[in-house]
Amino acid sequence: MKRLLLILAVACVLFCGYYAALEMGKEPETKEVPSTITEKDTNERASDSITEINVTSVTEKNENTESQTEKTTSVIIETILETEAVTENELSDPQKDVRSELKIPILMYHALTKVSEEASSTVITVEKFEEHMAALADAGYTAIFFGDLLDYVKEGKKLPEKPILITFDDGYLSNLTLAGPILDKYGHKATISVVGITAGSSTYKDTGVSIYPHFTFEAAKMAYGSGLFDFQSHTYDMHQNELDEDHRKGMLQKENESEEDYIRAIRDDFFISKSLLESEIGNSCFVIIYPHGKCTPLADSVLAKMGAEISVTVEKGISTVKMGDMSSLRYLCRLNMDDDIGGEELLALVEGKEG
Repeated sequence: MKRLLLILAVACVLFCGYYAALEMGKEPETKEVPSTITEKDTNERASDSITEINVTSVTEKNENTESQTEKTTSVIIETILETEAVTENELSDPQKDVRSELKIPILMYHALTKVSEEASSTVITVEKFEEHMAALADAGYTAIFFGDLLDYVKEGKKLPEKPILITFDDGYLSNLTLAGPILDKYGHKATISVVGITAGSSTYKDTGVSIYPHFTFEAAKMAYGSGLFDFQSHTYDMHQNELDEDHRKGMLQKENESEEDYIRAIRDDFFISKSLLESEIGNSCFVIIYPHGKCTPLADSVLAKMGAEISVTVEKGISTVKMGDMSSLRYLCRLNMDDDIGGEELLALVEGKEG
């Protein structure tokens, strides 16, 4: 339809130009010359001769103008057709996404359990997790990795019609042993953010305090090979609590800590985390998921320069990412999932219909 309207418009221009040229090129009416020629007649004949010359000149000029108009119009049509051909090729490219921006729901999970009494805001039962995954599959959602999201923003790579990100924080063994089979059953995949210092541990550092078991890097490497999981940074040792002496709150600056020391601490921690994930597991580390969602603009800027192209918080919501806008990949929001959320409520949350 667009091409037809353009061609009709150009044809209209051609017709109007051609009609105007015909009008200007018409010869004036001539009268029969009497047999007796007087001085007056001679002057009139001379005037007629001049008119003839002027008409001929105007006609030639109009013919040249018409020829030039046709050439210009031809160039315009060719340009239009070439431009449309490029646009159609771009739109028909199966690797490109036609959406310039999209909302991306990100689900946040932690540990899984088979014991209903252990369910909490950070622990979900296997039954409830399966209900969530089944609801997403039935509603047409397709789980993606952060790498897919990065490719969309950077290169316009096509994403599924209804993309969603499933994330697990901390690196619990139950993510692999309990969530893995369910993800596989419903055709989903997930990203696990790993706290490097607690990998393979069932106690908190050297305190002896029991924690839900965390998987080893060897187990993570095997899981990565299955294609079900991707592994990103949850810091090496900045996911601290009151059990740590002089503990840091997430990735915030401590009191009395100089800016120079703060930047060095951020850099050192992410360098170790990224190096471990890439060398021990094998996947590329380019996402920082902030512990407790706590960070500063300074920390985010430092980490972006170190290769953390995406940063993620715990702030509740659904973020909008924009093609070609890397800043839209900073401070992404998430939706925390717990055992009190059913399948229908989950869909209402990811579709922004809560309340």
